[in-house]
Amino acid sequence: GFTEDTSTYEKIRTVYDYVCANVVYVDDETLKDTTNTIKHSAYAALINGEAVCQGYATLIYRLLEESGVDCRVIAGIGNGGNHAWNIAGVGGKYYYMDATWGDVVKTLHHSCDAYFLMNSDEMLSLYEPHCDFENTTNEDYSYYQNKQMYFDKWDENKMVALWRKAKSNDKRYIEIKCSENAYDTI
Repeated sequence: GFTEDTSTYEKIRTVYDYVCANVVYVDDETLKDTTNTIKHSAYAALINGEAVCQGYATLIYRLLEESGVDCRVIAGIGNGGNHAWNIAGVGGKYYYMDATWGDVVKTLHHSCDAYFLMNSDEMLSLYEPHCDFENTTNEDYSYYQNKQMYFDKWDENKMVALWRKAKSNDKRYIEIKCSENAYDTI
C-alpha cells in the first residue's frame, strides 16, 4: 500500500506498472462475444486479469481515485476503433496515460512508457477524444524528459550514455522519444 509520504507521481507510476504487469488484453474471439460485457469492467481487469481498454482504464481510475489521485477515463477513437484511456493530475497539472497500449510486459518484459504521462499534443497524435479534454503542454512529469531520454535533436553522447546505463543495469533495450525534427535526422 501507499503511505502518506508516497508522492502522487509514485502512486501513478505504481498503478500504471501494476495494471500493465497484471492485466492481459482479451483476444479477438472474446471480443466477438457481445454478451461478455464483464470484459469492459475494472472487476475483469483486477480479478480475472483480462479486459479490453475500458477495463484497463476503469481499473486505473478506481485505483488512483482510492489513492487520492484525481483521475478520469477518456473515451474516443484510437487506431481507428473505440478506445479508452486516462487523464490524471500530478503537481497541479494533468497528463494522459494508456495502460492498454503500454501493456507490452508479456512480450518485452516491461511497460512501455511512450503512453505514460503524455501531454495533450502527444495524446492528440494518437487519439481522438469524444469529449472536451484538458489542454496540457507541460513536460514537468513527462517520463522521457525526466529520464533524459527525450531528443529534440540528435546527440550521440547522450545516446551512448543511455546505452551504457542500460548495459550497466543488464538491460538489452532502451526507450527514447524524439521530436519530429530529431527523428528525421536520426
